[in-house]
Amino acid sequence: MKALTEDQPRFPTANVDVIRYQRERKGTKGIHPWLTGTEEKYIRAEVVLNECQRLAQHDFIPDVVYVHPDWGEALFVREVFPNTKIIIFAEHYYQKENTDAIFDPEFADTTLFNHCGAKTNNAIRLLSLEECDAAICPTEFQKNNHPSAYHNKMNVIHDGIPTHKLVKNPNIKIKFRGELTLTKQDDVITFANRGLEPRRGFHQFMRCIPLLQQQNPQAHIIIMGKDVTVYGNYKKLSAGSFKQHMLQELGDSIDYNKVHFLDWLDYASYKSVIELSTVHVYLTAPFILSWSMLEVMSLEGCIVGSNTTPVTEVIEDGYNGVLVDFFSPPAIASKVTELLNDKNKRQMIGKNARQTVIDNYDLNTVCLPRQVDIIQNIQVD
Repeated sequence: MKALTEDQPRFPTANVDVIRYQRERKGTKGIHPWLTGTEEKYIRAEVVLNECQRLAQHDFIPDVVYVHPDWGEALFVREVFPNTKIIIFAEHYYQKENTDAIFDPEFADTTLFNHCGAKTNNAIRLLSLEECDAAICPTEFQKNNHPSAYHNKMNVIHDGIPTHKLVKNPNIKIKFRGELTLTKQDDVITFANRGLEPRRGFHQFMRCIPLLQQQNPQAHIIIMGKDVTVYGNYKKLSAGSFKQHMLQELGDSIDYNKVHFLDWLDYASYKSVIELSTVHVYLTAPFILSWSMLEVMSLEGCIVGSNTTPVTEVIEDGYNGVLVDFFSPPAIASKVTELLNDKNKRQMIGKNARQTVIDNYDLNTVCLPRQVDIIQNIQVD
């Protein structure tokens, strides 16, 4: 087994011959902004094409290639390996309607220019869909965003959650700021995303904090994520970042002694924080579902989640989580408060949440076996 990659692998690669490639040049400065990312993908595609030719010259002909199309690496594999089966990871396809693009216009760049630029990125994805033999999508929502003409190639299989490692620890305790120690006896509200940005509802969560603190003065609020933009194009802010913007907007209406901002954490530390959670808030525009929501569910966490399509594919309101209007901070605060005051409901939701993940998203018993089946069966077609 061989893996072609530009970056150093972040995970163990036993029994895999990792081949790192390098681009000799980056994208051209000054070209049309819609084409900047596209050009870099074609540069990467050319490098991968050359690497494939080198492998073929050494008599390595893969049976199956599994590739993420968004960086251009899938584009010309077929030119060197015409009989190889190609599977792509169809993670995202830009659509203007019913997705994150215009869902929340408060901060989004909804100009026609930005829309056309985002749509340009679909060209790479369409070429990859045309070339592939099969595609894997993590969720039905992601599949349905792709053109229906390619749905017959698509298999909905999530990446998988290691539920055997994500088991709740009732004795968890964490020390903050040197002196404060929090345990499961405390009311802890958590919120976690890679970046503190609107696509993941950061602004709406911040706006519910004054109400949360009025209703639950004893509660501690932990916000995990870096003060950066990870996804999407937004309007420029005078404050510089969305965290700073929200701090300016809310001013002294928040008691920051009980709000703890944490930067990116190593996985063990992140897991400890979500284990500590009494209620976890997960908000997202119609976009790719975060692993964090399923990880919290595996830990029997109680989630208040936005009533948006990626979330409702997993959460049934009142059964394995609670749904709330993404745009209503008062409703978010009210639902969280209701759950903080109802331990029995939290426990019921938590148990159902874990079972949902075990039944549908477990790495070892559901997702990985299905992915392996796709790879094995495609070879005999």
